[in-house]
Amino acid sequence: MKYIYDDEYMTKDLSEDLLERLEDDAVMELDRLDIKDRYYFEKLTKLNVYIQIAKLRFEEEVMQKKYKMLKAEYNTYLDELKAPKEATKKPSVKSVKLFRG
Repeated sequence: MKYIYDDEYMTKDLSEDLLERLEDDAVMELDRLDIKDRYYFEKLTKLNVYIQIAKLRFEEEVMQKKYKMLKAEYNTYLDELKAPKEATKKPSVKSVKLFRG
């Protein structure tokens, strides 16, 4: 595994093999989304793994709440990544004439 998953509640009773497969799936998803920023890549990978764990244990009410929280955080990071790209596509520069009197 590339990252450390330190939420013991989420990872309890999960094998290293399963965590590694979930991480591999998360990495492939981010590669598909063409995420290059290392900070966001790590954050989104870990969030994606935790989201997948929550799905596996969705019958637990706590995991349903965690799933919603993690999914919202994941989407927030994706939005942050998209924001600079959109800003550079649509520059908003206004020119103002200055008059001296």
